[in-house]
Amino acid sequence: SSSSSSSCHVSQSSAKDSRSSGEGNSSALHWLADLATQKAKDDTKESGSLRSIISRESRPPFGLDSLSALSKPSASSPKLFNSLLLGSSMIQSKPEGSSLRDLLNSGPGKLPQGPGESGVPFPSVFTSASSDKLKSSLPNFLDHIIASVVETKKAEGRRSGTSEGSELGVLGARKEGVMGLSVLEPHTSHTWLCDGRLLCLQDPSNGNNWKIFRECWKQGQPVLVSGIHKRLKSELWLPEAFSEEFGNQDVDLVNCRNCAIISDVKVRDFWDGFQMISKRLQDSDGRPMVLKLKDWPPGEDFRDMMPTRFDDLMENLPLPEYTKRDGRLNLAARLPNFFVRPDLGPKMYNAYGLTSADDRKVGTTNLHLDVSDAVNVMVFVGIPKREDNQEEEAEISGYKEVMTTIEEGDVDEMTKRRVHEGKEKPGALWHIYAAKDAEKIRELLRKVGEEQGQENPPDHDPIHDQSWYLDQGLRRRLYEEYGVQGWAIVQFLGDAVFIPAGAPHQVHNLYSCIKVAEDFVSPEHVRHCFRLTQEFRHLSTTHTNHEDKLQVKNIIYHAVKDAVGTLKAHEPKLSRP
Repeated sequence: SSSSSSSCHVSQSSAKDSRSSGEGNSSALHWLADLATQKAKDDTKESGSLRSIISRESRPPFGLDSLSALSKPSASSPKLFNSLLLGSSMIQSKPEGSSLRDLLNSGPGKLPQGPGESGVPFPSVFTSASSDKLKSSLPNFLDHIIASVVETKKAEGRRSGTSEGSELGVLGARKEGVMGLSVLEPHTSHTWLCDGRLLCLQDPSNGNNWKIFRECWKQGQPVLVSGIHKRLKSELWLPEAFSEEFGNQDVDLVNCRNCAIISDVKVRDFWDGFQMISKRLQDSDGRPMVLKLKDWPPGEDFRDMMPTRFDDLMENLPLPEYTKRDGRLNLAARLPNFFVRPDLGPKMYNAYGLTSADDRKVGTTNLHLDVSDAVNVMVFVGIPKREDNQEEEAEISGYKEVMTTIEEGDVDEMTKRRVHEGKEKPGALWHIYAAKDAEKIRELLRKVGEEQGQENPPDHDPIHDQSWYLDQGLRRRLYEEYGVQGWAIVQFLGDAVFIPAGAPHQVHNLYSCIKVAEDFVSPEHVRHCFRLTQEFRHLSTTHTNHEDKLQVKNIIYHAVKDAVGTLKAHEPKLSRP
């Protein structure tokens, strides 16, 4: 074929150039260098072009297609991928010493920058793999090449005095540029959902997860981590276990359909109907109610009331650098012990599924936002059953309703495929919006409220009041009138959803779910925490969010104090020539 003959021709050219150089360079890296040179010699051979190799077959950026079918991002994805660099770093005029061939011929290890400089490190691009393996890894290898180009640009900026060669200069350049370079983390198992806008980490125990997580997190994006349930002790999280241990406790329940509170019932009444529809409490019309447990366990009692479960959860939370109470990237850990610890959880969310057609306009948890970051783990999904011969019929009917809810929930095709495969249990449908879009959402809800004749008191807030659920119609209006698009996420058993501070979000249970959430304060979003505490001060005094329970000012003060103390302790070392 023409492509194979072209490859043969390029290989011969590569061998010839290698012999003439006298350097004995025969690595695949140098093969690509000659490939670029061949394009300059013969512009008519499209298959020899580096650009055509990148664009051939419309391959997604940084080799996501090699991970799974879920990896293919859409053309409308945000500035997340290395393909955006082709319009900047590689098209601009190249200063002396930074041509593609020079970069490629520098070999793996470090890029030369100039006299007296040690070079910018970058990963080794090739191994001694077979030619087939080489071909399959081409997208990844191209990304390393592009990364090398950008790192050299950063080095030139340092030489011109923009950052004086300090590591801070690299961080500054990275912050201004595309985050796709640092997102390329070969040591983590991950894929992309929501048309390439949602990172899904697939190995919760991987110690390198925080590196790629951080790049999405600092952009204000939610993140999904799957497979947590495989590490938990499943017998601790069964409905029967909770009913047996705590069945006689008095609790309040909430009817999800009308938000009515049902007081002074035994917690056993809730758990008995968790997976058995016939045992559920009924409303005045004789219909089984869709219930959720209100504030159970109450307050900070989770650790004292369920110590074994507390330990099981805390030992297996993903991204422990952020989520553990003493995590090095959890600023709440900076508070001294003599302070009253802010209530950061864990907190349980237990509720039945909303499976009927009328329930699609109803939320298990209405639209709201939290003052801190949070991770929400799905520890159990219960598919409701009827009795005897109705059991199978109920399951089939419930599955159809769930699929319809997902179809109308603006869920991406890759997530739908995950549902259709049937290997995992879907539990809840989330809609999460960026913190920066909160005011636009408020504008829409106030407008809709006025259209419906509702009042808008100045000391109330349509998001903080948790009185709205954005159904399909409202979500469509939000997109068409304000250009706001959120993330539609299906949370399966074992999935952990990371919600940034200040990000409006809502939850609709597809089946009966047991979820456990833990709050934390990340450096990336502490500014939102501070802003929100100021917002909450203007709410009515009866509002649950009126107080600064997070103590965010104390957290910021002691975090800065610790950082300054660390710098001062190392100041003599830093000042040495």
